[in-house]
Amino acid sequence: MTVTVPWTLGVPTCGAARQSGPGGSFRPCEGRPTHAGLKLHRSPIRRQLEVWLCFACAQHADQIDAARPLLERDEAVRWEWDEQRGRALAGRRWNAPKPLATGAEAKALHERALAWAAHHGDPG
Repeated sequence: MTVTVPWTLGVPTCGAARQSGPGGSFRPCEGRPTHAGLKLHRSPIRRQLEVWLCFACAQHADQIDAARPLLERDEAVRWEWDEQRGRALAGRRWNAPKPLATGAEAKALHERALAWAAHHGDPG
């Protein structure tokens, strides 16, 4: 049985959160990302669906949809997001990560990814 864990979107690391013991606070997973996949999310601000590229360690790969091993293009995205995060933390101009698609396009992209994963097998 897969237990859904809290997830942080738009991070270059494993987006999963780990609880620091029973009833403890949640902390970011420190596992090295090995997989990329998608998360379909309803934005609480814009109240629309968003689909995000996400990264996960081997332990949390089953928490992202259409999980697959990282590709060079994923590493490029991770590097860019990490660079932008560093700029933000330094108080410099930065570009926040964005979803891959929103609204009906997000739902369609997510459905295509799930169909692809079903056809190619789940490496997660």
